[in-house]
Amino acid sequence: MKPSHKAKIHEDGIPTFSEDFMTERKQPPLQERASFEQETNYPSLPDGWAWRTLGEIADVPPRIDKSNIPDDALVSFVPMPAVGAGNGHIDVSQLRPAKEVKKGYTPFQAGDVLFAKITPCMENGKMAIVPRVINGYGFGSTEFHVLRPKQDIDTRYLYHFVSNTSFRREAAHNMTGAVGQKRVSVDFIKTSMIPLAPPDQQKLIVSEIEKQFSRLDEAVTALKRIKVNLKRYKASVLKAAVEGKLTEEWRKENAKKNNIIFPWPVVKLKDVTVKVGSGATPRGGKISYKPIGIPLIRSMNIHFSGFKVEGLAFIDEQQARQLDNVKVIEGDVLLNITGASIGRVTTAPRTMEGARVNQHVCIYE
Repeated sequence: MKPSHKAKIHEDGIPTFSEDFMTERKQPPLQERASFEQETNYPSLPDGWAWRTLGEIADVPPRIDKSNIPDDALVSFVPMPAVGAGNGHIDVSQLRPAKEVKKGYTPFQAGDVLFAKITPCMENGKMAIVPRVINGYGFGSTEFHVLRPKQDIDTRYLYHFVSNTSFRREAAHNMTGAVGQKRVSVDFIKTSMIPLAPPDQQKLIVSEIEKQFSRLDEAVTALKRIKVNLKRYKASVLKAAVEGKLTEEWRKENAKKNNIIFPWPVVKLKDVTVKVGSGATPRGGKISYKPIGIPLIRSMNIHFSGFKVEGLAFIDEQQARQLDNVKVIEGDVLLNITGASIGRVTTAPRTMEGARVNQHVCIYE
């Protein structure tokens, strides 16, 4: 009786097979497909669909006769940084003479799918469909696998499958090599299973995926626009408040009966505060910071939306004594006075009582 090798179903729907099973079934005969799902405990598919290995539906890697490319011909060149992380973007604008890249680089052509095989590029989603390339050929990093879809396979269908988070997570689990240099093997790519839809349904699925991605992009753009508008509105409200415009009409109506001075007098900050000053960075800079101790507030902690503890530095008591003139108490106004974040302002929370500020932050009490 033929042994039955069961497949473990990954939590995201991607199965993991034993090495014996994958070796035995790298190219399962089509006549065995009818019993494939039952034999492997694999999820059933709609009518007309079938489980296939990626090696069945794509050439991995495709054969490219580089001898047909003249040495003096310009070709597109794609290093790893030219492929976006998780967005499918690819820059093919760099050009090289073919003789410089025929050896030592990975060849590809328009319509191929590039799949970064090395960590962390693979986990970050550096995959893309190759667009039209100069003189019909491109070359790139040796850290790319190249997948060329066969007849009746939509390139975008293949791309969306190998670039999805679930597939990348499973690929990461099956990487081989030393830490920091782990790679996805070509055998893993070839033997990985894909639920293959009929050609017309592939196009419908891709169309729906891209429609939803487009809606998501529009929503993200709208949220960014709203965030910018809210920031501008907040700035305008604060400006109107300090200039007295928010209560201008009220003051006109109530100035006499409430003995309110109108217009407001203009005074210097030093006349309405008991402390104004900025601190310093302890000698030695960042290397002098401590893992725990007295907080040292820096410009990165000051935001219009409030105080943020991310990046908070710490100093010891001896360092803090040198900054006693800028000792923080709850409610102090903290203002960034240098760099790109100049003008950001917030108040000190109770948790920062006793902290100090560096030279990029001004304290008002």
